[in-house]
Amino acid sequence: MDLAFEINSLYICVKDMERAIGFYEKLLGQKVKATTKYWSL
Repeated sequence: MDLAFEINSLYICVKDMERAIGFYEKLLGQKVKATTKYWSL
């Protein structure tokens, strides 16, 4: 069975941005394009 999905936007509050970025890059297979202290894209 082939399963495909697309996430257009995602907002999650985190305490450790670096850890969250690493986790979601690995989970979603995408690199973050831009980041600040308060958000990442």
